[in-house]
Amino acid sequence: MKKALVWNIVAMLLLTTSLAFGAPITQNRLADKPAELAVDMMSQQPLSVKLSSHEVHAGESIWLTVSGGVEPYVLISVENKIQVVSRGKNTYQISGLTVGDSRLTIGDSENNTITKVITVLPKR
Repeated sequence: MKKALVWNIVAMLLLTTSLAFGAPITQNRLADKPAELAVDMMSQQPLSVKLSSHEVHAGESIWLTVSGGVEPYVLISVENKIQVVSRGKNTYQISGLTVGDSRLTIGDSENNTITKVITVLPKR
């Protein structure tokens, strides 16, 4: 294996062990390598969801953008009332909306979840 790959594996093992036992992470603990590795691991943003519109009517589509967490994302319609069609890395088109509240649960690869309620109004 290349030295850089071996170093990354060793650094990740040290970091994981430190996190598991609650030890503080310092640059010295990572054998004088840059502290960016530890910072990147610790600075994960929480899952967040942004809708393309605050108002949506029955029969229309809406776009949803997911950020934070750890990709890939999974979207699940809680009531099975809507269809999710992926359109890009973290942007999804939501269609098949019917009047009322629909809950959509978004999860990431670390099993973090967030639930978004989409309120659908009657047709215009």
